[in-house]
Amino acid sequence: MSANQDSFREWINAKYIEWMMSMGKKRPLYAFAEFLGVTQATLSLWMSGRREPNHDHTFRLAKLFGPEIFVITKMFEGLDSRHKFVSENWQLIDEKDREQIIEIIERGLERKSNKLTSLKSADETGS
Repeated sequence: MSANQDSFREWINAKYIEWMMSMGKKRPLYAFAEFLGVTQATLSLWMSGRREPNHDHTFRLAKLFGPEIFVITKMFEGLDSRHKFVSENWQLIDEKDREQIIEIIERGLERKSNKLTSLKSADETGS
């Protein structure tokens, strides 16, 4: 198990406890999985440290809990300090602004993905 997996395992387990506390009662794991939009099997793998979230799941978790997940999974490791600024101040901005930031990031990633797909297609056709 890598240090990343340990960090994520600890983080997702803490989020489960926080979620139950916000509900005011003990809730089953499958209910937390439904809240996250993943299967119970996936959540169990995460909570045991045997697996980390994929790209799509990471963004879904960021929408629910904030960008700290990017730091924990080291998804953007090596980027400049601006992502740290966003992460540290995420809870200080309102939900509407958070959604806009996530949408901007998603559009940027989609453009990058489309560009890479176009380059790959050009390589395959010899263009």
